[in-house]
Amino acid sequence: MTETLEILSCGAVTSIGLNAFQTSAAFRARIASFEETIPAVPPQNPLRGARVPARASLKRTHKDWFANLASRSIRELFGYRSVKGRIGLVMTLPERDRKHPACIETDEFLERIESESGQQFHVKSAVGEGGAGVLASLHSAKQLLLAGEVDACVVGGVDSLINDSDVKRLRSAGRMLEPGSPQGLIPGEGAAFLMVALEHRFRAAIARIVGMASALEVDSVLVQRCSQGRAFMSALTSAMQESSMPESSISLRVSSVNGEHYAVWESMFYATRFYRTRRDRLPIWYPASSVGDIGAASGTLAIILAALAIAGGNAPGPYAMCESSSETGLRAACIIGPSDKNPAPPFRPEEGACVYVLRSLTQVP
Repeated sequence: MTETLEILSCGAVTSIGLNAFQTSAAFRARIASFEETIPAVPPQNPLRGARVPARASLKRTHKDWFANLASRSIRELFGYRSVKGRIGLVMTLPERDRKHPACIETDEFLERIESESGQQFHVKSAVGEGGAGVLASLHSAKQLLLAGEVDACVVGGVDSLINDSDVKRLRSAGRMLEPGSPQGLIPGEGAAFLMVALEHRFRAAIARIVGMASALEVDSVLVQRCSQGRAFMSALTSAMQESSMPESSISLRVSSVNGEHYAVWESMFYATRFYRTRRDRLPIWYPASSVGDIGAASGTLAIILAALAIAGGNAPGPYAMCESSSETGLRAACIIGPSDKNPAPPFRPEEGACVYVLRSLTQVP
């Protein structure tokens, strides 16, 4: 097994939680935050979405909203774990093909994240694309760590599918859940980030990333053919080989399935081929069932949910397989396991760090 990455801290903002721990607890409690908030042409009813409630001043533009979501998540993880030294930032944003209205310029956005989060990141910080792009981000982070460029690296993503461009595109393709389309996704928004470092670099960690791999699916959701799950099979197999563990060691799946026909069929094809060991049960968690499809932030959120569940003893076993996908065809598999160190100390949010007030959850003190 190659040198593993350890997860030191995490932060998240979703429609069901003000921070990573609130999101994790709400998800395990099967709380969902779907409301008919996306306008539709009368006489049609508004469409369902999973919004993060916030002051209007934070949502002046899509770019402002992205910066606020990302910087708050990053402030949260540094509030839990203060790390002195060189810190890198590798984040994922919406795919360029989506033509997201945020129209983010990478260098400008990184500078704004630094300004609003109060953190200075390494000059080799970078940006990737898509929900499964978190794996490419983790690989980039690992290379920076192995090269000695940084002491720790912040990896994560931010996205929102609740915008006119994405909604119109998804509806025209019949991919949204709405009357007349009973199987489809619910657009969501959010940010999720985690801090990683090489094993043995720090004294305490939440969990470990013991294996990860990716592959490119040629039959993506954007083409006419249905995926047979070949790329996912390749990613899952490679991740298991890197971990040096048998497939039977996996006790939990955290899947990016979002309710679309395409995603359900693809999952059925590769899961029945890969998970062949007889088990009494193999639970599957679907984050999209609570927060909707949050695009470029979905892969990182899956890792956070698995890591916190394992560290807190809320997972059905010690190892979880996170299965992430992107619209453009990238498929990623990431195995999360327990840390062999003492667990990180109980996380406490920074004083005054709470920015949003949810209607269904109380504000963090």
